[in-house]
Amino acid sequence: MEHYSYKNAASLQADMRSIDFVRDLGIDRISDNHPWGGETDRMNGLRETDGYLPGPLVSKKYQYAKQRNVKVTFWPTMNNTHPWWPERGKPFASGKHEWLMFPEKRTLDGEMLSGKKFKETVQGNCIANRPFLDWVNRLSLDGMKTGFFASWGMDGDFFGGGGIVIPVDCPRGDHDHLPGDSTYASERALAELIKNVREHYPDVYVNVARPPMDLGVFSQRNVDAVFTIDEFAEPEPLPGIKEQPINMMLGDKVRKWSRVRVHHHFLPHYFDQPQVFVGPKGMGELGRDWPSGSIDYLLLSAFSSSPNQIYYLPTKSGMPDKDKAEIRTWMEWGRKNEKYLLVRKDLPDWPAVGKVDGNAHMIGDSGLVFLFNPNPRKLIGRFRLDKESIGLTKGDDFQVFQSYPVSDTKREFSFGQEVSWDVPPSTAVVLTITPLNKRNEKTL
Repeated sequence: MEHYSYKNAASLQADMRSIDFVRDLGIDRISDNHPWGGETDRMNGLRETDGYLPGPLVSKKYQYAKQRNVKVTFWPTMNNTHPWWPERGKPFASGKHEWLMFPEKRTLDGEMLSGKKFKETVQGNCIANRPFLDWVNRLSLDGMKTGFFASWGMDGDFFGGGGIVIPVDCPRGDHDHLPGDSTYASERALAELIKNVREHYPDVYVNVARPPMDLGVFSQRNVDAVFTIDEFAEPEPLPGIKEQPINMMLGDKVRKWSRVRVHHHFLPHYFDQPQVFVGPKGMGELGRDWPSGSIDYLLLSAFSSSPNQIYYLPTKSGMPDKDKAEIRTWMEWGRKNEKYLLVRKDLPDWPAVGKVDGNAHMIGDSGLVFLFNPNPRKLIGRFRLDKESIGLTKGDDFQVFQSYPVSDTKREFSFGQEVSWDVPPSTAVVLTITPLNKRNEKTL
């Protein structure tokens, strides 16, 4: 999507073609790559008595998305009109100094969950301030009342920037917090903002990034999806493994960081929202040319990790038709198997040199097991047909067959037996497990 506010119908038409592009891929939900539909200048001009309504060109885009049966995510902000654009983004109603955290901009140090450090210039409103919180709550609901949006998202930080995670130190003594110590009050205010959307729109899909993505599972009470730790999808090979295709590197990272989320942060896997592909060239210094190859490995890594994903796609520059067709096929596969992807039990090994990692997605007596071999030689994946190993809770005798890549090999096992399966080099394998009395039923 365009970064700036639409100036004419031509820029709007370009984003309509982007909607067509993602629809052709089988993706049915989009977000702008900027808050408030990109209308930063309009948001800068709002006063405390104003409400929010998208402008005419932005509204046309949302109407077109609805015609194409593509759901749109509403992306408001909580204390700055555009936290990622310090040259243009400003605190809301900046003339109301009693709503500000600090009157002047300042530069703060930040660190991402992945360990990446950065500096950011920030200025924003204090959300832990009842009059301002009520106002920004109203703006959020104004957007939802338009009927354009099936989902709602939040990102940013409590300082008016895009991702600073340090104690919040608003010095004001007339806000709803102790002077110089506003972290807890800010977290409560954000939780109220999210809860307010959920209460008015119970079926809305709520996805968040910062601050909730850094605050742990207890900040996700009214949330459906949380942005990944691996924010920039930078291709990095596993230690000891060289010359992997980009999409294989990304698949290994998706599985690794998803395990961190589950086993270190205690976040249910279905909250995680992995970023699947590298950012396109339009993202600037972090963007790359579209990488073909190993798309199946990357998508299966993402599907096995979570039923939620986020895709940064080259909607303007495009991709080969064969890649579009492959992505569309896997989107259909994912929706068909959604009930299995909503449950997950990890096998012991993490993605690593000399290892086959994977996870199981079982419901009762049937389901799927994903096995991943990032290594340049064939290895064997192992698991047992029982509750402890893969979450199998019913049945006596089972058939195991390889549903991807398709193979004629079908083997029979009893409950509790170990399954050993050859996994070719640099390959993702999907095994289907069914009880013998269901072996003729189609499960994939």
